[in-house]
Amino acid sequence: MHAAPGTTTDTRFGRFVHDSRFPTRHDAHQLLDARCTPDEVPTLLGVLDELYEGAGCAFQKMTLHDASTAQHLIPQLVGRGWSCRRENLMPLRHAPVRFRSEEVDVRVVPYDDPEAHRARVALANHGHLRALRYRQAQDQRIGGEVLIGYLGGEPAGTTGWFVVDGVARFRPVSTIERFRLRGVATTLILHVQDHPAVRAADALVIFCGDDGPIRLYEQLGFEREHAQWSCFRALPGYPGRAGGF
Repeated sequence: MHAAPGTTTDTRFGRFVHDSRFPTRHDAHQLLDARCTPDEVPTLLGVLDELYEGAGCAFQKMTLHDASTAQHLIPQLVGRGWSCRRENLMPLRHAPVRFRSEEVDVRVVPYDDPEAHRARVALANHGHLRALRYRQAQDQRIGGEVLIGYLGGEPAGTTGWFVVDGVARFRPVSTIERFRLRGVATTLILHVQDHPAVRAADALVIFCGDDGPIRLYEQLGFEREHAQWSCFRALPGYPGRAGGF
């Protein structure tokens, strides 16, 4: 995550993000790249409690990139009622072996265009509108493009790209269910790969959970290289209490 200026606090265990404009958005309140030794776990959790105190959040969240920290921290978190999941960071390493669909019309849409907003709402996975509102609030700041793929004049899928510290990244890739298996995601991803600004970046990466379309991304030239772990704990008052992601 590329945090907005003035929303971060550096700690000995990682960088804490706290964006008060989005009190219910998980990514806006989390400890990034959490690291600790096995004997530091209780201290880390105490610091996390202090960081979240007064933040008005009914949850806690950490992101881990260090495999050795994940090995000893995650079992302790799970034992304390946290849920953790792994995502794969997949850089573009090879030429794709899949091709675009000529039926898919890829359009760049303005961040603040009303029609684009309606299309992105329709494409928000499983109605995750809070996540969409948060991403839209970041659009202008992080730059890049928002893309929508149309089939027969209807919005069928969406993604986009932006560049942070020389690394090009994808906005979330999603396809409306009735349009799946028609090359929408493939066409959008290949479109991003070919953009001059993306090609000029030092790298292009996409994130994918263990239960995501890893095989598709591999066929599009991406290779699993690193992992990150997202860990979440619901506090009293959190809607639904369970899950968190």
